[in-house]
Parts: sequence; C-alpha cells; structure tokens
Amino acid sequence: VTEAAPTTDAAAVDLVPFGELPMRQVADALAAAFGEDGAAGHTPTAWRAMLGLELESGRCDPALSTALVQNGRVLGACIARLGDAPYAHIGATGIRPGRRGQGLGRRLVSHVLQGMLGRAHDRVTLEVERPNLAAESLYESLGFRPQRELLTVQLRKERFRATGRLRTVRVAAEE
Repeated sequence: VTEAAPTTDAAAVDLVPFGELPMRQVADALAAAFGEDGAAGHTPTAWRAMLGLELESGRCDPALSTALVQNGRVLGACIARLGDAPYAHIGATGIRPGRRGQGLGRRLVSHVLQGMLGRAHDRVTLEVERPNLAAESLYESLGFRPQRELLTVQLRKERFRATGRLRTVRVAAEE
C-alpha cells in the first residue's frame, strides 16, 4: 500500500468557511496545532466545546471564520470575531505542525483580514502567546504592531486545594 505524500503547494489547499464544515474536523485541526497533550485544555473535545460556544453566542462569524482544507483534511483554521464596526478580532489561529512554514498561515490570515476589511472593520486585533516568533513575525509582516502585553493567569481546578476563602486580586497594567 502506498500513500501519496501531501503536497506543499499552498494553491492546492482550499479556503472553506466554518459554516460548510463539521466542527469536529476544525476542532481536531486546532487541537493538533496547539498541542493535543491536554495542556491548557487543548484537547479535541475542549476545542469542540469552545467552537460550539463561539458559534452559539454569535461571537464567531461562521461565514468568515475559515479553515484550510486539502483532500478532505482540515490543515488549519482561523476564528473571525466581528464586533461592532470598526472593530474585529482574529481569534484562535493554527496550522497543523507538519504543514507549517508553507505559506498556509499567511494565506489563511490574509483571507480573513480581507473579509474583515471588506465589511468595514478597519481595526483588527489579535493575541499571540509568547514566545511564538513565527506567529509574531507573520502578524507583523501583515501590518500588525504590538500594543501591549496581556497577563493571563490560569487556575486548574485539579491542582488547587482551597483551604480558606478566596480573595479577588486586581492587577492593573500600565499603558
């Protein structure tokens, strides 16, 4: 039995709106892109739940959120969130590890950006976990500029043993 090697030609990959795909396939691709080891909740099941909530709430635009598909396999995806004009946000974006460095991320993000700008959204934001030099370089080459760093703190329930009352701590960032 022989198996055809995947082509590296970005033109042979289709851009398909989320609304035309089973979300299971998109979730599996994002889980692979962000790591399937369960770290930070990046399991296929967690991604399916998150995508379901994004679509149900209307935060994710299923016509503009796009996946890269080749021979029926989702290679990567980009979530598009359209707020009130002129604001839009590029959500989770990822390419399967074996397909990175082939121009697919650039093609995907450029497509979503064009769609946002075509809908009178001229202020687009995104967030990148650091360090991710490849993603930072891609976004800067597309015109994005760092504005500020965000601090994200996660508390995993299974690692926390509450022995008393919890206090709310506010952290203010300088701008």
